[in-house]
Amino acid sequence: MNGDIFAELSYTEILEAHKKNKALATIALCEVEDPTRFGVAELDKKCRIKKFIEKPAKGTAPTNLINAGIYVLSPEIFSYIPKGKAVSMEREIFPKLVEERKLYGHVFQGLWMDIGKPEEYLQANKTLLNTLTKTQKPKSKDKIKLKNPVAMDKNVNIGMNSVIGPYAILGKNVTIGKNVQINNSVILSDAKIDDSTSINGAIIGESAKIGKKVKIGKGCIIGDQANNLKKAFRNKRHPRTRQQRINPGNSHKSRLSSRNILQKEKLADRPRRKNQRTNVRQSSYRRLNRHRMQCVLRWNGFHTSTTVRSEKPLHGRWSNNHGVPQPTRI
Repeated sequence: MNGDIFAELSYTEILEAHKKNKALATIALCEVEDPTRFGVAELDKKCRIKKFIEKPAKGTAPTNLINAGIYVLSPEIFSYIPKGKAVSMEREIFPKLVEERKLYGHVFQGLWMDIGKPEEYLQANKTLLNTLTKTQKPKSKDKIKLKNPVAMDKNVNIGMNSVIGPYAILGKNVTIGKNVQINNSVILSDAKIDDSTSINGAIIGESAKIGKKVKIGKGCIIGDQANNLKKAFRNKRHPRTRQQRINPGNSHKSRLSSRNILQKEKLADRPRRKNQRTNVRQSSYRRLNRHRMQCVLRWNGFHTSTTVRSEKPLHGRWSNNHGVPQPTRI
C-alpha cells in the first residue's frame, strides 16, 4: 500500500478477488476525472488487465481507472524482482505481468484521495472534518471561539480571545497563545504558537515554535522543531525592488544595483556602531582590494595567513604589482 493515499477499501474483498482469479498480482482500481498523474489500467470482461500505462499524456489514457496504490501480491512475484537492484513495480514489473496475463484489477467505489501534495493533504483533512458531529472542547476557562468543524487531541491549551476554525486540527499537547487565529490548517503535536499569530491554510510541524505576531499564509509548511519564528511567511514570490523595476533584464549593472539596494536595506536594520561606514559600494571596493593584496603577497612568497589592509584603490594590472601600495602586516 502506498503511503501517500487515503482510501476506504475492504481488504477482504480484494483478497477474495485475488484468490478467485488465481492472480499473481491484483491492483485496486478507482475512477477519477484526470488520470494523467497516475497509472491507468484497461480491463477485459474477466477483470484481467490487458493494458497498463504509467502516467499517460493528456488525452491518451484508454480509461479513467487508475492504480489506487493498493496491491495484493503472491509470493511468486519475487521471481520477477532482481536481487540487489531497485525496481519500479508500475514501470517494470506490471507491464511484464500484463504480457503474461497474470495481472488483475479490482474496482472499488469507496472514498479515495491522493495526499502526496500539501493542498491535497489539507483537503483530505477537510473531508474527514465534515464527517464529525461533535468537537472536543479545550481545557481552558478563558474566552475562546470555536468555529466548527474543529478537531483537537488531548492536552490542548488555548489562550484568551483566540479563534479556532473552521477546518482546524490541533494535535496532542498543542499550546495556543492569546488572540491567535487558526483556520484551514493542521497543527501537529507539541507545537507552540505565541500570542497574536495568524495561521491560514498552512501545516505546522511537530514541536515547532511560532513567535508573537507572526502571519503564516496559505500553502506554507513549517517543519518539525522549527524554533522561534518571528516573521511573516507567504507562499508568493518576493516582490521586486524599485531598482529592479527601473532596470529590468539580466545586465551586470542591473544586478549590482539591485544587490546594493538589498545590502543597504540590511545595513539599515542593524544597530549602528560608532564610525560605521554605510557606503556599500565603497566597502565592496575595500574588500576587493584586500583580496587582491592577499593574492599579491602569496605570489611574492609571503605566508598565506598574512593579512594586509589597503585604503587606496588599485590601478592597472595588479598581477605584476603595478600601482600596488606598500602592504602593512597585521
